[in-house]
Amino acid sequence: MSTAERKERERAMRQESIVGVAEQMFFSRGFDNVTMDDIARETELAKGTLYLYFQNKEELYFAVVLRGIQIMNAMFQEAVEGNKPGLDKTYAVGVAFYEFFKAHGDYFRALAYGKSARFEGGHNDITAEIDRLGAENLGILTDSIKAGIADRSIRPDV
Repeated sequence: MSTAERKERERAMRQESIVGVAEQMFFSRGFDNVTMDDIARETELAKGTLYLYFQNKEELYFAVVLRGIQIMNAMFQEAVEGNKPGLDKTYAVGVAFYEFFKAHGDYFRALAYGKSARFEGGHNDITAEIDRLGAENLGILTDSIKAGIADRSIRPDV
């Protein structure tokens, strides 16, 4: 392994560690009650080091939100696997959404809060990926409904 590869791996590990600590703090105290100083203290890093990884607290929060939507996306994809009627797929997506809410309530709340007016205007690579996965999740549901209409398990007039 080259030095550059090792450094990139170490950077990714540190970034994941920062997100993990921030996640615990956001979930237990709420976004508005956590500061970058708090996260720096908990991660045992200098505050400036956090800014090497994230532009601001909002970007770090969205890194947490991204984790949640990735889990939801995997659950939706798993729900529609296999050769089953569109109605069954649509139902399975609904069940997956409910199961996500039950099993990952903190992520569910983070997703909802991340879509609030509090965060309007902040766009970056992380929010772009969140938006892409959100659109993909919606696409999974609409494709299931379309499949149900096509296979006649869902009436076209509903």
